[in-house]
Amino acid sequence: HGWENVKRALLKYKSLRGDLLVPYRFVIPENADWPEDLWGMKLGVTVNNIRNQGTYSAYRAQLEEMGFDFNPQRIVHGWENVKRALLKYKSLRGDLLVPYRFVIPENAHWPEDLWGMNLGFTVNSIRNNRAYSAYRAELEAMGFDFDSQSTHKALAWPMGGRM
Repeated sequence: HGWENVKRALLKYKSLRGDLLVPYRFVIPENADWPEDLWGMKLGVTVNNIRNQGTYSAYRAQLEEMGFDFNPQRIVHGWENVKRALLKYKSLRGDLLVPYRFVIPENAHWPEDLWGMNLGFTVNSIRNNRAYSAYRAELEAMGFDFDSQSTHKALAWPMGGRM
């Protein structure tokens, strides 16, 4: 696949899914959501090759502009889920100072599909490893504090990180 087709496929994937966290086994389906000439493209394999073998490295700047993350181990959850989790945390706690060990509990305060998410680790990755850096403006608009020291204020919060 040439770069232009890969670029079109990535942009279409992002428009449909909200991120570029393409699962390794993802193959572009034969349906109306996708341009017919892209049907059958092994986009997951292509993304893996971009990250691990430097495929399309000449287009790194364009990939970064799209929000492509070259270090997927920093990114476990899609942006929309992280955003929902942060906004829910803020609605319950009043801030986004998530303790490092905070894991979303399995209770009625939280959407079931977010249960078990290690939100504290995710927040640490945002602050220290530039995870989700493509969404910095949205994070700032939510009131996210990029100062890594700010989490220390939250560490004394009672209830062992459970809400």
